[in-house]
Amino acid sequence: MNAYYHSLIEEIKKEIDEKSYAQAYELICQELNMPYVPKDALELLEYYKSECKPYLEQKSKSKSMDFSKLQDYVHGTLEQKIYAISILENMNLRMCHDEVQELLDSDLPDEYKGTLIEALMEQKIDDPFDLIKSGLNITFIPSAILPMEQDQSISEASSLFESWFTNEDPTMIQFCMSLLMQLVLYERPFDQEDKDPYQLAKGICRLVYDAMQKSDEWPGFVKKQGLERIEDIELSIEKRGENND
Repeated sequence: MNAYYHSLIEEIKKEIDEKSYAQAYELICQELNMPYVPKDALELLEYYKSECKPYLEQKSKSKSMDFSKLQDYVHGTLEQKIYAISILENMNLRMCHDEVQELLDSDLPDEYKGTLIEALMEQKIDDPFDLIKSGLNITFIPSAILPMEQDQSISEASSLFESWFTNEDPTMIQFCMSLLMQLVLYERPFDQEDKDPYQLAKGICRLVYDAMQKSDEWPGFVKKQGLERIEDIELSIEKRGENND
């Protein structure tokens, strides 16, 4: 198993050991949604998914009971807040404005707030919401946010991943796309259209090489793909954990 999946599996095991089943399940599902997962990693992910499911199903025996406890989850621990998002994703969010706003005001990591914003976008919610991000007070309307599939920079960066890795190492496409999706969620409600797709794709690839402990191969890749003149940019996800917005 390569370094990326070894690290991911260790993180999932840590969450399960700490009984953070919702967080572990979220990590597993994000990876299983990728177009390709190596067989050895797939078997482990499916195993840990089945291990988490009974605990999550036990929590969701009654949707009405979940809804009645939603306020408790919204104001609860990090795990409970994440679980609240999973409940809200399956509800009519037009009826849950206050609960959504409270989660956006909470100490949830930005990726999870991004997941909630994506759910609002999918339901085309046109009510305004407020968010403090990087010290800025932002008011946004979910239905007005550019979806990922319409974001030209994301589309072009994805195409670059395919052109760089399809013949060399197809699994790298998955790793890069997974990290790109994390970036999108982390930066919501903003889109990526103001970013140069080459700079974006190069930055994502650099982080993947670092995560896979292949930093020594990075200069060779840059030279092979003719990226020497593409400016290196620091991506926001590199600063995760430095501050709480």
